[in-house]
Amino acid sequence: MRRYLGVRVGKLTYGEPVPSLSFWLPDHQQHALYSVAHADATIARMADILERYLHDPGPLDLRSRLTATSEEVVLVGIAPLPEAVPRLFADALNQLRNVLEHSLMAETTKLMTRRLTEDETRAIEIPATRTEEAFDSWTRHKHRRSHGLFMRGSELGERLARLQPWNRKDSDMHPLRRLVTHTNAAKHEAPALLTVRVGRVMFDSAPRNMPVDAHDLGEIGSVIASVPRGTIEGLSVWPQVAVRRPHTGELRTVMWEAREIEEWVRRIALPILIMGRTDLPELRPHLNVDLGYESADKAWNAAGARSAAVRASEHMVAIALRSDITEMMVSEDGEASRATYERWLARTDSSEVVAMFEPLGTAAKIHDLRSIAAIIEEWRSAAHAAPTASS
Repeated sequence: MRRYLGVRVGKLTYGEPVPSLSFWLPDHQQHALYSVAHADATIARMADILERYLHDPGPLDLRSRLTATSEEVVLVGIAPLPEAVPRLFADALNQLRNVLEHSLMAETTKLMTRRLTEDETRAIEIPATRTEEAFDSWTRHKHRRSHGLFMRGSELGERLARLQPWNRKDSDMHPLRRLVTHTNAAKHEAPALLTVRVGRVMFDSAPRNMPVDAHDLGEIGSVIASVPRGTIEGLSVWPQVAVRRPHTGELRTVMWEAREIEEWVRRIALPILIMGRTDLPELRPHLNVDLGYESADKAWNAAGARSAAVRASEHMVAIALRSDITEMMVSEDGEASRATYERWLARTDSSEVVAMFEPLGTAAKIHDLRSIAAIIEEWRSAAHAAPTASS
């Protein structure tokens, strides 16, 4: 099957084969590959700092308190969040907004049959309008109307219209609306409005999440959980680093907010803005921009498909899974095998740890003991371990 790259000469036409590995960025838009990678590296740095902050013992200082009838777990302190985190979040989102506006400028310049005036250049921006009428008004600005490229019915104007928040029923949740409000706040108010709080509470005997939106669990002195006095109960408490959306006040886990906006820019906004379509190979985010590349085509081939947010999520899950797998195998093979399994899991990539655990979870759900035994044997072989005589 042949794939084709859309090439515009006045109107959108098709006909040029896509280069190796489906590289589809035209020459005037190759900057987008490197800017996306720079944003990804910024999110990766933020993720590294967050991991260290959230790692044992974690930022939450929890204490037990006895009353006449109950035992309570009370939040008595929260470790200060490293100041790099809100600044890196703001930096990453600013880079994502920049790449959209750089791409719009590149597309506009490519289509122009004359030089843009200084006023026309200043008027080029990515709008984030909440109504179709507001967008139409934006296109009629005198320094945008002068060249006509953004008017409704024009190719570029319709591409911009497809990206607007008014296309979504809840326009406040649209990724472009969030991107613009976060970056505007970072420019005029503060890098980002972050808070650290209790994100999830779960009892071992009755696994259930405490709905954090229904309880103010971020205040010092908050009672996180309570059981009748004398009850033996296991409790797990997870911290959350959340960013406050400037336009709604809603709190959202900072890594998830960064991930959702980054993925929209990379997977939806840039393909539509540059090519007018989304049925294209995904723009790859993971590229070492500390290095130079002979061509954008070679850089594309060197880039990885898993974003920083995805890698960070896998890494956090893998930390827990490495511990669970180690304990499971030690229970099978004896305490003397612990170091062997720890070394094996330490040198196994986080994505591989997550992937290899999935079949065990599936088998456990259906009580498939034969498959569980086979998986355990595969792990034992991979670790070059053997049961001890006493196990």
